[in-house]
Amino acid sequence: MRLTSDEYGRIFKEHLNNCSILPCPDSPYYRLADEIMTMAVSYVNDGGSFVSGGDLVNGHASYAYGFGWLDLGIKAGLIGIECVPSAPESAFSPDLTVFEFEEDMPAELFDKLFEKTNRYQRMLTAALSSVKTAPDIESPLHKFAESIAEITGDYLDSGREHLAAERYVNALAHFSYGYGLLDGAVRCGHFIITGNRDLFTV
Repeated sequence: MRLTSDEYGRIFKEHLNNCSILPCPDSPYYRLADEIMTMAVSYVNDGGSFVSGGDLVNGHASYAYGFGWLDLGIKAGLIGIECVPSAPESAFSPDLTVFEFEEDMPAELFDKLFEKTNRYQRMLTAALSSVKTAPDIESPLHKFAESIAEITGDYLDSGREHLAAERYVNALAHFSYGYGLLDGAVRCGHFIITGNRDLFTV
């Protein structure tokens, strides 16, 4: 199934409009959920600003990265989402293993797209190797953290496949989404940072 970056941004906004924070206001989990929502809103707004200014590369990356944060919050049970009209069968972002972006970036932006895609590949590779699972093995959160690491690794691998095939728009989305998912999980305490702390939003 085909998807444009503009459509992806609209779906992101629609998801956010149907989201709410689940934990009790006085709990630390409420603060985590609020931080996740703040990040998601910030990146959907940044994406829109980039696109309005003609910077389609950073707009595309912002949407995917922010969607990674939002999905992490939903998967962790911190964010609730009502039925989304455009995707009633799923509470999460469009599955990028099913949807494929149009490779329609303007030619004059190719150098920026090429540079950013390769940089995000390096950053996500370094980030994934710079964390370890935080919860004890007997905690339900241990299995959850392991699943997030696995999903992130899958997006790194699929992004590399797109990159090798010169599908840069798709590769950038996969790297950015995986990065947002992992970064959100680090913020939530699912991982301990073992190096390259500057790669994370902490």
